[in-house]
Amino acid sequence: MLIRANHERKIEGGGCSWSYVETLEPADTYTITVPRKKGKEAREVTIQLRFEKLTIKSPQYKKLENIDMYALTATEVDGPKEESINWKFLTTIPIHNPEDAKRMIVYYKSRWGIEVFFKILKSRCNIESTQFKFGNRFKACIAVSAIVAWRVMMLTFLGRNIPGLKASIMFESFERKGIYVEFLKLQNHHQIWIRFYSGTLTNVSSA
Repeated sequence: MLIRANHERKIEGGGCSWSYVETLEPADTYTITVPRKKGKEAREVTIQLRFEKLTIKSPQYKKLENIDMYALTATEVDGPKEESINWKFLTTIPIHNPEDAKRMIVYYKSRWGIEVFFKILKSRCNIESTQFKFGNRFKACIAVSAIVAWRVMMLTFLGRNIPGLKASIMFESFERKGIYVEFLKLQNHHQIWIRFYSGTLTNVSSA
């Protein structure tokens, strides 16, 4: 389990979780890429990692046992005040060294890709609006839609990161013909098709 946990937790030995972790020396400092999001470009971020195994005390009004968790913070160095990173995590996965801590950051960052996948599944494949009489048909629809969402996600990624990649590398002839039929429905479809057929996945994405 790996969760964001911004609220302080009382710990064994006195004090609170994040106040204590902040007193520790950084275990490592390194650079990560924060993906772009609406209104903001991707950026390189230098973060400091601190981690410690803590015993978190149960609230007094609940008859629960104390639990051992690993606390991890990732704090941006000299970042812009309005968007500076200050991530706080609790995890049941052991963190014994900086490499373990970095792996937690990788796990957390992968959530962005998962969110994009489900956004495509819902907004482009309209999976939430589908209705079937039998469950097996719905399962088949989800399976096909998941493949479509993955393909769209991959094409968008390639278009942004390898803008010179030819469309013919990713699309078979029959697929390009199908896309052409759809392009005919768009305004300025002749210009769009010329860009697509002679050009790149970037143009497909922008179209």
